[in-house]
Amino acid sequence: MDVPVLHRLALNESPYPPLPSVRKAMRRVVAQANRCPPFHADQLTERIAEWCGVAPDCVAVGSGSVGVALQLLQAVVRRGDTVAYAWRTFDAYPLLAERVGARPAPVPLLPDGRQDLAALLAVLGPRTRVVVRCRPSTAGEGPGTSCQTPTDGNCI
Repeated sequence: MDVPVLHRLALNESPYPPLPSVRKAMRRVVAQANRCPPFHADQLTERIAEWCGVAPDCVAVGSGSVGVALQLLQAVVRRGDTVAYAWRTFDAYPLLAERVGARPAPVPLLPDGRQDLAALLAVLGPRTRVVVRCRPSTAGEGPGTSCQTPTDGNCI
């Protein structure tokens, strides 16, 4: 009997193997796996910035979105500060907040799945250092519908 393989889609895992081009690139660099990567990712940062049409100082690189978010929180949050975020969106937010010693402040999504910006504003206080604003907040939302302002509906 075949046992199905569990895929954690919430973690962006794919049930499919790497693309042939990815496997080829991995084979090309495996001979250098004993070497440390560059200390600063300057070349990668510059290439991403060029591709996005922004200045390199607008790009943060790290070990995935969770790694970059952790770096940001470590840079700006002090023990006991608050990190506010819509919930339920991304499972890492409360874990990252706790990891840096912050008080998680989850704000429930609206019944239609949009983020409740008025409720996010209501949890802000003197110790709030970060407000996470997902965009889009759900997969079905497109530009112009991904948030709700406290006063007039949708914004970009």
